[in-house]
Formats: sequence, structure tokens, C-alpha cells
Amino acid sequence: MEEIINNYSGDKLIPELFLIDYLQDYEGMDITSACTSVSLFFGYYYIQKCIVDISIPKAVKELSKFFDYLSEKGYIDRDGCAEAKEQLKRRTPEWVQQEKDW
Repeated sequence: MEEIINNYSGDKLIPELFLIDYLQDYEGMDITSACTSVSLFFGYYYIQKCIVDISIPKAVKELSKFFDYLSEKGYIDRDGCAEAKEQLKRRTPEWVQQEKDW
């Protein structure tokens, strides 16, 4: 996962938090879990541990770009990428409200 992030040309903060800190270190998952884990990441982990680094709307945008990169490189399938990006778009207001409530 570190190699994937190191080769990514965009903002590395959110991919690193998501892949290394959350999927690998916190949940013990691998890259194949990336598309199915966005709700848990933003709805719980990100709000409690990372929100001071970058706002949820900006983080969602950065993670969406990163999913495009993962799909282009063949790390995740296109359907999973599209579904994850739709979930990111649809649930962002909910996560922003959770952030405010927290």
C-alpha cells in the first residue's frame, strides 16, 4: 500500500490516512477492501482521529480522485470505484453533520 501511495501524484495525506492508517493498521484490511470501507472511515475513524487535518468535503474530494487513480491502475475494479464514489457523494452531508455533532 505504501508503494501505491508513493506512486500517486496527487495529495498524499488522505490516501495515506485511508490506506495505511485506517485499512492496514486500524482494520487489518488490504486494498481490495478500499471501496467497501468508505462509510466506516468517514463516519467513525476520520471524525474521531483526523478531522483536524482536513475538512470532510475536501477529504471526500481527494479520496474520490484517489479511487480514480486506483481504478486506472487496476488496483480496484471500475464498478467498485463508481459505487464508492457515489457513496462518497451521497453521504458527505451526513458525515459533515456527524462532525458538527462530535
